[in-house]
Amino acid sequence: MCDMYTIVGLGNIGEAYEHTRHNAGRIVVSSWVTRKGGSFVSSRKYHAQMWEGNIADADVRVLLPETFMNESGGAVKKVVKSKKDATDLIVIYDDIDLPLGTVRIAFNRGSGGHNGIKSIVESIGTEEFVRIRVGISPSVEGVVQKPKTAASVLRFVLGRFTKVETQALAEVEMRVGEALEMIVTKGITQAMNAYN
Repeated sequence: MCDMYTIVGLGNIGEAYEHTRHNAGRIVVSSWVTRKGGSFVSSRKYHAQMWEGNIADADVRVLLPETFMNESGGAVKKVVKSKKDATDLIVIYDDIDLPLGTVRIAFNRGSGGHNGIKSIVESIGTEEFVRIRVGISPSVEGVVQKPKTAASVLRFVLGRFTKVETQALAEVEMRVGEALEMIVTKGITQAMNAYN
């Protein structure tokens, strides 16, 4: 077990983006911390909202970067200062290629075109960290029905969750919390086997 895990929920800052699909990572992480009885404090030093607590006796530091998505790496780099630190980093973010309600765990993979992940990889110099992807797309019988053009993708991810989608996201938050606990207590391989 490591000394300190860093958990990051990705999203854009500002009221206009609060309930948008692209902020799924930030929304889920924020709800999870609230459910644990925690509350965030603003940290100028880290350019983030921060909460420190624990999961199953492991210390965790939770960050919500106070930046736009494509600059997320700047905040992460202030706490993840080496490749060794990166192995204890868990980043939670939206994935348009997955159906809403889906949670997938991965380690050491590419960005998949996600600007927040690109920024983190560029800032910390490694892809060797844990990702929890949260699906945001509608689906029919498990098949994703995502927008086809770049403009419609942008409109979709920056669009607000509907009431029904918000309810589905509340269930995702519970599963993400369980996944975090499994990663910390049983390791990434067992967590991937359970959730993927």
